[in-house]
Amino acid sequence: MLEKKRYHILLVEDNPFDRKVILEALKTSSENFSLKAAESVSKAQAILSNHVFDAIVSDYELGDGTGLEIIKSAKDTPVILMTGQGNEEIAVEALKAGAYEYLIKHPDHKQINILPLTIKKVISKKTQSQTNQILLSTLEHVADSVCITDLNDKIIFSNDAFCEEHEQSLNMLKGKNFKELDKKYQVNRVHKEPMGKRGAVYELRFINSSGMTCFSSRSQTLIKDENGKDIAKAYISRDITRRKQIEQKQKKLVTELKKALANVRMLSGLLPICSSCKKIRDKEGDWNTLESYIKSHSEADFSHGLCPECATKLYPEYHINF
Repeated sequence: MLEKKRYHILLVEDNPFDRKVILEALKTSSENFSLKAAESVSKAQAILSNHVFDAIVSDYELGDGTGLEIIKSAKDTPVILMTGQGNEEIAVEALKAGAYEYLIKHPDHKQINILPLTIKKVISKKTQSQTNQILLSTLEHVADSVCITDLNDKIIFSNDAFCEEHEQSLNMLKGKNFKELDKKYQVNRVHKEPMGKRGAVYELRFINSSGMTCFSSRSQTLIKDENGKDIAKAYISRDITRRKQIEQKQKKLVTELKKALANVRMLSGLLPICSSCKKIRDKEGDWNTLESYIKSHSEADFSHGLCPECATKLYPEYHINF
């Protein structure tokens, strides 16, 4: 059986009794907590300078400061702030300052019962926040053009590539209808491949702002929530103009080669030839002179002359020694 993930927690509490009760409750919980404690802001800051924690649990009223200073010192570490009853305004202030959660301290320490679950919740929230930030940063800077719309095709997000493609900022694009915007530069859809119920992949030919014919491969996908309900659409486009140009050049080259090959005729196989007159019999059974047969079955042509032997035989009076 796999061991539970270990969470490193810092408790900042100046009341010795409260500190002992909270530490004991966290140690005996079902979660795998590794605990450190500090009784003041200064000691907490010293610990934070040398250790990394998954979460911090801090009282608001501390001997040499407040929990707001702990939030500031925590930087990216999520903080759960505990405040006394009647201090809800302080809790709201803490949330604005960056606290992930707050708990109201009860005289009978009822808040301790939900503290382990609250710690796990804020750690999960932090992890999800980091994941979302990574995904957002990736979408913003990826070379492909990305546009997210609601189910009515109203733009709610677009990355840098999409903004550059349309020469508008995200603020200018938000709320515009994606398909209406698309019609302004789209010429036609070249190819479409269904992806079932979730969307499709198709190729577009369009004219860019410079008047150049370009090609794009686009996927259209439905985004669903955790319950499987459709909540948005994602349009992701990749510039394939260079690929299309290469394909067109290859097609042209293949056509030219086929045309050239069609004009090349070669003699092959056994040719029935008369051993006396040297005529060649064709497929129809007709006998053709050697030169007429070769001329009709190849690209060769003839120029006539006499070899030395024939010249001597035919014109002995003009015989010349070669």
